[in-house]
Amino acid sequence: MSHSPQIIFFMGIAGSGKGTQARLLNDTNGFELIETGTILRKIAGEDTERGKSIKKRLDDGQHMADEEITPLIEEELESLLKEKEHIIIDGYARRKTQAQDAIELMRKLKISDVSVVLVEVSDDIARKRMESRQRHDDTPDAIKHRLDYFHDSVEPAIAHLATAFKLVTINGDQPEDNVHKDIVKALSL
Repeated sequence: MSHSPQIIFFMGIAGSGKGTQARLLNDTNGFELIETGTILRKIAGEDTERGKSIKKRLDDGQHMADEEITPLIEEELESLLKEKEHIIIDGYARRKTQAQDAIELMRKLKISDVSVVLVEVSDDIARKRMESRQRHDDTPDAIKHRLDYFHDSVEPAIAHLATAFKLVTINGDQPEDNVHKDIVKALSL
């Protein structure tokens, strides 16, 4: 008999290490990983109207509309649920409207084992990490925008998700392995 699917939304400010932690759980604990950015980049590489439209907005640094993102996540999730029971979603439900869509999607798919993992670091630590990773898009203005976006949009989304799902806050200002151990322990994996 199969178990109920388990979904984990990974959240955190840019530079918190949430993507690294999502991939660690994927590699070491058998979770499948849905990364919104990866899905969008894949579609942006397609020679279609939708692909060209998404590529232009990605290149311009624009956010995608909820009515575009939510169906992509739902499609990916439904596909994975045919074979997998443990799924991480990274980079989705980062606005309150998306958080509501995520809550409704979990209800629609009758998934009750849902957690939100917030990998928490201070703005200063996040800024220093972004500055040190030497990505071309980690300019001072872009870093400030990411920090502001997190506080203005993502934090209210996390609060909304926490009304429906279990919220686990993890200290991200420690060695990678310790963060991973804390997540595993908090989620009883």
